[in-house]
Amino acid sequence: LLAAPALRTMSGRRYLVGYRDRALLHVGFLLGLRRSELAGLVIGDLGRDEASGYPTLTVLVAKRREHRLRALRPEVLAAIHDYLDARATPLRRDELPAEAPLFVQHRRLAGGPEVGIQPGHVDYIVRRWAKEAGIKRSASGGARGQVSAHSMRGTFITRALGAGANLQLVAT
Repeated sequence: LLAAPALRTMSGRRYLVGYRDRALLHVGFLLGLRRSELAGLVIGDLGRDEASGYPTLTVLVAKRREHRLRALRPEVLAAIHDYLDARATPLRRDELPAEAPLFVQHRRLAGGPEVGIQPGHVDYIVRRWAKEAGIKRSASGGARGQVSAHSMRGTFITRALGAGANLQLVAT
């Protein structure tokens, strides 16, 4: 599913949407975020751990209304940077305002403000690319086994527990 957005076959706005969707899928599946957490991310949430210098993402945890720092795996950071580089014209990636949404809608009027995606759009993105990848049912359950944004969280939790992670840490 992470490879479903075949960027080399896209052009124009579809090319940019493909980069956005690929980055969103990486963040969702490899960090286990809820759809509202994904939709609420802003550029300023990207950072580096002061002690280790490791790339991080600050997430406002939906159910607790508190911020959690998540380490970013290299492939997640690369997908985010690819998207931001494609999106940032004429600005450079590091010139985007901190309060700008990380994942934006790309159907806006020319010159209009960037608008962040909504939680329901995250479901649409996951279902679209699951269908493209030939995935019909979610192994992690979900509503009647349908693939949804929640499938990303379920997949993350299942993989983390299978790798020996602490249940209480994974649940947060």
